[in-house]
Amino acid sequence: MSKTTHPSRICRFRFALAGLLCCVVSQTASAAISVEDFLAAKPRWEKLADQNRPMVLEGRVSTMKGRTVILQKCSKEIKFVSERDLPSATGSDVAEVSGRLQRDETTQQVYFFVERVKVIDNDLLRLQKQRRDLPKNDADAWYALGNWALNRARFYDKTDDPLYAESKRIFELAISRERRLMEDRTPKKLRELATKARRYGIDEAARMSIVHESYLMDWKSIRLRGESGELLGLATKLASALPGGGDALADTSVVKDLKTRYFVDPQKFYDETSSDEVARKKLHRILYQKVVEEAIRKEEDPDGKNGKVVARIIKDYLPERINKADAYLVAERNWRLKNVASFLRPEMLSLREEFVKLGEREKAAEVLEKWFAKKDSELRRQGVDGLLDLASEYEIRHDLLEDDETAEKKRIHDRIIEILMDAYRKNSDLGSTKRRLEEYGYRLRDGKWKTPEEIEKHLNTPRQRAMAEGRVVAGMTDKEVVKSLGKPDRVSRILTARTVIELWAYGAPDETPLVVRLVRTGNRSQSIVTHWKQLAVDPPRSETDDEPDEGEETSAQPAGAVGGF
Repeated sequence: MSKTTHPSRICRFRFALAGLLCCVVSQTASAAISVEDFLAAKPRWEKLADQNRPMVLEGRVSTMKGRTVILQKCSKEIKFVSERDLPSATGSDVAEVSGRLQRDETTQQVYFFVERVKVIDNDLLRLQKQRRDLPKNDADAWYALGNWALNRARFYDKTDDPLYAESKRIFELAISRERRLMEDRTPKKLRELATKARRYGIDEAARMSIVHESYLMDWKSIRLRGESGELLGLATKLASALPGGGDALADTSVVKDLKTRYFVDPQKFYDETSSDEVARKKLHRILYQKVVEEAIRKEEDPDGKNGKVVARIIKDYLPERINKADAYLVAERNWRLKNVASFLRPEMLSLREEFVKLGEREKAAEVLEKWFAKKDSELRRQGVDGLLDLASEYEIRHDLLEDDETAEKKRIHDRIIEILMDAYRKNSDLGSTKRRLEEYGYRLRDGKWKTPEEIEKHLNTPRQRAMAEGRVVAGMTDKEVVKSLGKPDRVSRILTARTVIELWAYGAPDETPLVVRLVRTGNRSQSIVTHWKQLAVDPPRSETDDEPDEGEETSAQPAGAVGGF
């Protein structure tokens, strides 16, 4: 039996009782003083001896034979003196010793003069009789008797004293009665009672019954009025207070059977398992699971939009149900996919990325399609600026695509061009639209936009390549030369009956000029390049500085006068 200190009314009043020894004048022989109280009053023995008042001591016998009597715990404290033979008694007996304190005339030592001895019921028998007489509905009386038995056993300091076991049984009955008689039953009062039960060292199974009832009451109260957070808080406390409550428990057939039987009448079934510690630990987890499941039901949304929150609860509180967390995550992603058109871009991109990581490319594409469909409708109504913003949004979408999504990339590219073309048609003077189309390889030719493919095809001829590179080649028209090199610095003409020969010079006279020879024959409206050459001297000049009017005569120059032309 543990010797942990227990609250005791007898202990609290021991010194008060010792003080009352000075008033023994009013006591009768029946008002016996216990040996423990008598020894506690030792500082007053001399005064009591001087008063020569009668008293009765009660305690366990150590030795009693002939005229010798020694009470346990008193052999070193006081001597008992008798002038007559006394009844015999053993160490298991209890006696009442009547007499008075006196002084030895020689030594002045205080001793107890014995006048009469009576053997009475031993402590165990006395306890049993008092227990039979205790009121059924007064828990305090049971605590008092239990404290008397416990303190008596401690005083006589015998580890095998049967009073230890008896006091424990009485405390258990006292706790049981207090629990049964409890008015305004609350979880707090029950937990206070459980703390008292621990202090009195009652059986742990009985104490856990009280703790379990307190959390059962908490759950029944919170489930009706509380939010999910309160239930999760209760689950955390429950896991700490009930052994096994925090340990994951798989849904085996045994657990399912326990669960079914438990929830018919939780407290009754719990008390029936008092001898099965393993089963009780499972019941603790089953109650914990129930509390968390109800928190989840309060938190979950029918549309699944808060699936991540629920999945996090499952992960943190019910790891044995982690497979159910995936279903909540799927439900939330589907809800987000359904409503993605109203999301901001970062939210939309986050959802798309989730689908990409999961390998669900079709849903990742659906995210973009739904979001851009709404964005397309909104921005097209905002005029040219809206169209340019829309093109930028699609450019972002294009960059999100994987390298192997070639068909989708082409589709988005074509959509961007279509949007930019629409913006150009609405305002052809806006330079930013033109620049962006040119960035995609488009060129404006004679008021029409040419695709990169058309331009490439056009550039496949030597003349077009030359124009693109700023050169001249044979067969170019005069207009093409102007497009390639610009207008000439100087022009010379040679006229014949059916031919007009022009020499176009590019560069300052004192440098090495480029001379291009163009010929127009018959009724042709355009001159054609026949030769060109970089000269070391100035090219021949006509007699007039300006181009001659049609039909005007110019001085003839031989065709070879320009270095082989």
